[in-house]
Amino acid sequence: ILDSRLRFSTLSTMTNGNGNVDNSTDIDSEGLQSHYDVILYGTGLIQSILASALARAGKSVLHCDDASYYGQTDAVLTLPYVLRNEDDELWQKKSENDDGETKYDDDDGLRIEKYHTRPTLHSTHNLTEVVMTPGTEVTTPYGSGTILSNTTASSSSLKISLSNWKLADGTSPTLHIGGIPECDKTQRDEYLLTKCQIQPTLIAQTKQLLQHQSRSFALDVTPALIFGAGAAVQGFLQSGVSDYCEFQTVPAILYLSSKGLLDVPCSKGTVFTTKLLGPLEKRQLMKLLQLVMDYGTALETEKGEQEEAIGTEEEVVQSINERQLNQGRSLSRPQNKKVVDEMASLKELVQNNTITFAEWCQSRKLSQHLSDLVQHALALTTSSDMSLKEGLTRLAHHVQGLGQFGTTAFLCPLYGSGEFAQAFCRSAAVHGATYLLRRSIQRIQLATPIEENKEEKKKVTGFVLEKSRDDPESTMKTISCTHAILSCGALSSKMKTPKRWLLRRISILSHALLIKADHQRHVIIIPPSQSHPFAIHGLVLDSSVRVAPPNCTVLHLTTTTSTKGDETTLTRAVEELLSQETTNAKELYHVCFSYPLFDDEQDNSDGVENLHIIPSVGQTLCADDSFVLARQLFEKICPGIEFLERSEQMEETIAQNRFVSEGEDEEREVLDQAAATFLDEKKELENETTQEGKEQEANS
Repeated sequence: ILDSRLRFSTLSTMTNGNGNVDNSTDIDSEGLQSHYDVILYGTGLIQSILASALARAGKSVLHCDDASYYGQTDAVLTLPYVLRNEDDELWQKKSENDDGETKYDDDDGLRIEKYHTRPTLHSTHNLTEVVMTPGTEVTTPYGSGTILSNTTASSSSLKISLSNWKLADGTSPTLHIGGIPECDKTQRDEYLLTKCQIQPTLIAQTKQLLQHQSRSFALDVTPALIFGAGAAVQGFLQSGVSDYCEFQTVPAILYLSSKGLLDVPCSKGTVFTTKLLGPLEKRQLMKLLQLVMDYGTALETEKGEQEEAIGTEEEVVQSINERQLNQGRSLSRPQNKKVVDEMASLKELVQNNTITFAEWCQSRKLSQHLSDLVQHALALTTSSDMSLKEGLTRLAHHVQGLGQFGTTAFLCPLYGSGEFAQAFCRSAAVHGATYLLRRSIQRIQLATPIEENKEEKKKVTGFVLEKSRDDPESTMKTISCTHAILSCGALSSKMKTPKRWLLRRISILSHALLIKADHQRHVIIIPPSQSHPFAIHGLVLDSSVRVAPPNCTVLHLTTTTSTKGDETTLTRAVEELLSQETTNAKELYHVCFSYPLFDDEQDNSDGVENLHIIPSVGQTLCADDSFVLARQLFEKICPGIEFLERSEQMEETIAQNRFVSEGEDEEREVLDQAAATFLDEKKELENETTQEGKEQEANS
């Protein structure tokens, strides 16, 4: 992977977006141009998609990040990196610009807020203590076993049944340990560990994972799936970035109810067999899903009509037909007058924007249980204040993704969703973008209009880069640009104190959370409660998607909170999940953190004409929203140009550069020669054997 990135970086300094050598601007000793069409600060998923799209459109792109890894809050990290709790690269620390005032220089430049994308660490803990009682599994010098006797502080002996050994009568031998000094529990456990080499199996497993298998974990800062049909799949396929990623299906969505963890119905068959709903609720759900599918089809049809001016009529009709044929045929129904009237009434409600999505569900006389299921498990809303338009759009996207791959609408990436940002950064570099990590931006330079022209807005003229952390002798430098793209929070003076935070908890579990499942690739929905008004999204992953070693499970929990640092909600959620009858897993390690959401801020450019601010995506299970936002920003900068368009000339250039290095070519040549020699010798041996057989047959 490192070698491929180096090759891409080399290519990016030599070519422009069309794959041609670009000598149109001065290049300094660091390989940086004096001017770029677009400078992006932060390598989050939206910025990474934009960088790839802009580079494909022929723009010169400089993509900066003050961290040494790609992705910001969309990154994927190894466990050893996360364990470095005090590392400035990962966790938030107090900013130099923390007084909330606008930071202007003499030249009316805007100061950049440092560390604005780094999460705030709340807690981290690994399992260090297990109460040893009868039935506790332990490791001994003679293999694993189970404690038989009490282990109180006053008892001087201990009995352990050794499960790895069997006597002639089929029973396991008993290990007797005596002479244990009378002491408190901590000293007793220390004595058993140091003198007898006996400790609980969970403790031994935790030490093994953290010390020897920690690099086998791939932990997403913000995990994400993609819908089987939608903006993300379209973006991956259209751009060719799908070649860099691999996916697995998600077999089920689980809903935590009073009856336990139950499958969410995602098709006509599962609707009528689910234990979550009663007979009346099942009929109501089918009617609602049919209406929503009609609504989604109508939206796609309108979109196709709008695209007709861009594409040919044949392309538009074919695109619409493919969408209609591919989405859940079992939910389709004839378009009679009643259906048409119902659709017209729904569109009117959406246009008037007088009720929320939750109120619309109630207006259809759904039970509270079914209404919660539709809102949180199917539309994936997080609270009850979502608009009707957004709720219907989310539900339609979910329904349209059904039947594409597997039994649910989701696809799960291998090696973590942090691969998405890395893949698009790699694509951008191939198409000519320049990458600069571990380099902060101090301020943005602005051009202020003259007083006579009051209608003219301020404009970004360039960025001032701070000194390189890797080169003590480096100096600050100014690079001019035509457009600047920043994430929310980069300009602290333009941001109000956030009203909400995204709260995350990553847990490493022993064994499987879901015993009956072959693989742990499940979505878990925990609905809002009286104590917590936001839904909790869970994601259970294992070695089948290469994010954990065998016999371990990674549990991601995500929710929105209005109180920074209050992790009790997710703590209770973990305890409730681990208490289910469907699991025997134990939590070996967890880390809990949060970062602010600026979802109430729409435009923070403060009247600067060519400054583009990327809004917060908020709590979401899928990355599709990031593709939609990236496309909207791209169309502002490059109107009339196709988003993530492939370049035939660049495809040829990439194909020509898909050769390994000279040393690897020599090694491959040696291996090919050895293989050819082996095949020749094998063939000669087979010929000799055949000839000997013929001679023996002739002699006989």
